[in-house]
Amino acid sequence: MAADVLGIGSGPCAPLIQFQRYDLSLEAVTLAPLMPAGKPPSAWKLDRLRSLDNPGQLETLYQLAKKEAASQVDVRDFL
Repeated sequence: MAADVLGIGSGPCAPLIQFQRYDLSLEAVTLAPLMPAGKPPSAWKLDRLRSLDNPGQLETLYQLAKKEAASQVDVRDFL
C-alpha cells in the first residue's frame, strides 16, 4: 500500500494515512514467552486461540497481542 494515496487531482499528493501491519503468530513456540506461565499453551488452548470466531478468546488474544506489540511496534514506524 506504499504507493496508495488518498486525494484527487493531478501531480504528487501527500499521503493522508499510513498502514502498518503487525502480526501475532499463533504458534505454540512463539506464544510461550507471552503466556502467563511462560510455557507453550496446550494443544486444546492453542486450538481455542486459533478459533478467531470465538468471542470468548478475544480478551486473551488482546492481552497476548499487547505483549507482542511491545516488541514489534516502534515509534519510527509512524514517522
